[in-house]
Amino acid sequence: MSNKENFLNCYQDLQRAAVSYIKNPKGSTHILFIDHALKILEKLGDRKANLFKIRIVDLKRKLKSTKKASSHNLADEILTIGLLLKPS
Repeated sequence: MSNKENFLNCYQDLQRAAVSYIKNPKGSTHILFIDHALKILEKLGDRKANLFKIRIVDLKRKLKSTKKASSHNLADEILTIGLLLKPS
């Protein structure tokens, strides 16, 4: 797969994670999608992928230790990172 396809897959995984998190913040499906996006970024290994990997790992920490009141803010952050990853 090309880098463009890999970044598109990460974008789609993060979209799915955001929807899953809004629907069920206490579930674990959103973590699975985020983990899959991280695996794709690890395979790429370039500078852009490493920068986004750091942001996603930080976001994952926030997801594990948050209250429901901020779930929409975190979903927005997931989507923002995904949009930045989306190839043009």
